[in-house]
Amino acid sequence: MIRPLFPMGAPLEASALLESMLQATRDPESGLALQVGDERMLDFLDAVGQRLRVPALARRHPELGPLGAYLRRGHLGSELARLDTGDRTLRFPQGLVFHIAPGNADTVFVYSWALSALAGNRNVVRVSDRGGEATEAVLAALAQSLDEADPVVAKTQRIVSYDHRDEAATSALSAACDLRVL
Repeated sequence: MIRPLFPMGAPLEASALLESMLQATRDPESGLALQVGDERMLDFLDAVGQRLRVPALARRHPELGPLGAYLRRGHLGSELARLDTGDRTLRFPQGLVFHIAPGNADTVFVYSWALSALAGNRNVVRVSDRGGEATEAVLAALAQSLDEADPVVAKTQRIVSYDHRDEAATSALSAACDLRVL
């Protein structure tokens, strides 16, 4: 069983998780599809970054300060500007991206997930059950920021956990995705 950590939810099977993400994005007129550099995602990531940079939190978990700075709108905007090649290149999201985060680095998953979300992709990130206090702090910042975010964020982004021996869940998520980040 998959445990949704962001947004929080009841345990479910991989097929139900995937269906909920696909259902929301089937209708292109619904406004639930993200674009490369989508302002709604930039707003959300900036809000998360602000929460991670709170001095008391950053003192308890030193890795959260740089992560919060990375998620600043100004920084992400400069990363997006590097992609600008004028009218010569069109950029499109890849689709569904499945990330498997390392169990020994509590915050590394946020970097690849944030860039993928900013590229307009739908994402499922599997974090380890062994995640520490820094992972919990990131998940709390994500949940708090979700309250103010556009509904597209909750419909297109998932962070989950499940037993690393659950090959059926990994296989189902991997088979449904368009890109894998390991």
